[in-house]
Amino acid sequence: MGVTFVSISQLTAAGYAALFHNVVCHIFDPCKKLLGEVPVSDGLYHVKCPTMNQSFAGTARAAETFTMEDLHVRLSHIGPATICKMLMLAKGMVDRVKLDPHHESMGQCEPCEYAKATCKPIEKICELQHCAKFGDKVHTDLWGSSSIQ
Repeated sequence: MGVTFVSISQLTAAGYAALFHNVVCHIFDPCKKLLGEVPVSDGLYHVKCPTMNQSFAGTARAAETFTMEDLHVRLSHIGPATICKMLMLAKGMVDRVKLDPHHESMGQCEPCEYAKATCKPIEKICELQHCAKFGDKVHTDLWGSSSIQ
């Protein structure tokens, strides 16, 4: 995918550290040596790539085209509206990624539907019958809750 995502949890698991201060993310190695600084741009931390004159394999990749389903899964199941906003409205937020014009929408995502599932409330088994007229028998719980030993 022509985009680099940095996982902070993977960095910290490997012994590295990330310090978010002001508008910069500072990345340190296990010996506390500063490896790099990543500034904020449009609400995201962008890794600045070297210029094209320097040899860097990441800058040589062409734009890749993805379906909405592929991007939805690769971007941790974020909403399609957010993906469109990232790709189309916020120019420069994501480089070298294009949305397939024939697959700009998507159907239901089964893992997302499963995650949104909620429990239905349990219905009452016993519905109390109200007295029809004065003087009828009344059944009620006078004891209340009893403790179990």
